[in-house]
Amino acid sequence: MKKNKIGLGLLTLTSVLVLGACGGSSTNGKDTSTTKSGLEVKVLDGEYITSKDLTPSSSSKGFLALQVKLTNNGDESITYGQDNFTLATKDEDEDLEPENVYDSLDHFKTLTYGKVSKGRSKTGYVVYEVDKKEKKYDLLIDAAPIGEDEEEIKIPVNAAKYPDNSEKVKELAKTFVTQTFLDGSATVDGSDAEAASTTGGAQVELLAKKKSNNKDKEWKLANKADEDKATYMKAFIESAKSGWSYYQPSDSDAEKFAQQYITANSKRAQIETTIIDYLPTSAKVAIKPSIINFKDLDTDSLKNEYIDKHKGDNFSDYDALYKDAEKYIFENVHTRYDGAKIATPEYMDGEGYEINLTRDTDTGEWTVDTSDDTGNYDYKQLVQAFIGGL
Repeated sequence: MKKNKIGLGLLTLTSVLVLGACGGSSTNGKDTSTTKSGLEVKVLDGEYITSKDLTPSSSSKGFLALQVKLTNNGDESITYGQDNFTLATKDEDEDLEPENVYDSLDHFKTLTYGKVSKGRSKTGYVVYEVDKKEKKYDLLIDAAPIGEDEEEIKIPVNAAKYPDNSEKVKELAKTFVTQTFLDGSATVDGSDAEAASTTGGAQVELLAKKKSNNKDKEWKLANKADEDKATYMKAFIESAKSGWSYYQPSDSDAEKFAQQYITANSKRAQIETTIIDYLPTSAKVAIKPSIINFKDLDTDSLKNEYIDKHKGDNFSDYDALYKDAEKYIFENVHTRYDGAKIATPEYMDGEGYEINLTRDTDTGEWTVDTSDDTGNYDYKQLVQAFIGGL
């Protein structure tokens, strides 16, 4: 099938690809032409992505997202379509068409169809399934004056040089969990891990405390850890105060109760992480916590302890009795944390709670969405999980 034209011609290929074009049309049998010159095409960057909607055809394949910039230095607007860009192997007669990628967070912009006005630029991604070790690809741009044969312009693409950063965004997710819900440490994906910091801007240093390559850019969280921790503690304190029928803890007692749980949970919690989507500008990571759940605690033994201590007491006011018993459990339940089993939350689905991360294209920093938006329901559930389901 004949492909759409970007409407370009008179092409010059330098360190970047500059396409100068003139399109011809016929009026009353006579050729007339309009010159559209100076479209500059440049591959700015690239990396491998992960999407729940894309499955590699083999273990050696991956989905490479190339960031392409179009600059119109000509006199006329230029239209383009996704099918103007194909990727070809040098050793095989095979053209790869761009993959369609959906980003539910709407941060990943692809070059599908559009227009570049005079003096303007447009940047977006084109995605192809490639052999991750194959160096010999060409990005092909089909362009020609209307009515003339196509000219094939090539930009060499070395698929082996582009990184897969999905593990780095997993590290950010782990850092966020440990610095927000735990005392900076936990068993994460089978290894002892420590958050790089319990304050904002933590740099990834998890799992065997790997040192990052100096050539790699610094991966940071933009979240302010102290604010996220304070919001979590506020929710925990509210739950600790409202989780009793007769006893009403004070704010300070509820805060102490929460911190006792966090300290114990930090020593025993196990966190599994799974990449759901990783794109250069957004990501979804599933967090599957195995933690201390209040429903699994041995509170019966605490009730029996209370009864034994007060067998000789004369309680004529049953409300006062129940209140005193709940206070005893409240103040001593922390003694049961070390012996409690750890388990995933009772009503957690699938691979865990999905948290959303977005990247600031100016600073390069990533932000975990902690908002109360309806689309961020999983984060609310994650907070509740780290309150032990209280």
